[in-house]
Amino acid sequence: MTWWTMVRFLHVLSAALWVGGQLTVSLVVLPLARRLLEDQPRAEVLTAVGRRFGIITVAAFLPVQIGTGVALAWHKGVTWSSLTDPGYGRILAAKLLLFCAVIHRPARELSRTS
Repeated sequence: MTWWTMVRFLHVLSAALWVGGQLTVSLVVLPLARRLLEDQPRAEVLTAVGRRFGIITVAAFLPVQIGTGVALAWHKGVTWSSLTDPGYGRILAAKLLLFCAVIHRPARELSRTS
């Protein structure tokens, strides 16, 4: 196993755990909380779940995603101009846009509730 295989593995593992956590909260925790809890306890539980997941995201998932993503892009020789190239460049550009959109939305919603 090479160093770059390990970097790619960490990148994919972190992405899977991060997206899996978002799906778990959205598809499992939220519907159950809506069905089983009254307004006040539901708000407290969902706020606590959101804060904890946010802390884990900022402390673990984002640093791993950004660090390994930048390292992998550097290893592949990606430049800003290559993001418009057909194939790998455009796919990477789309992934970066989706990543930014996912990160931007919770930050915007968090600032609205503060």
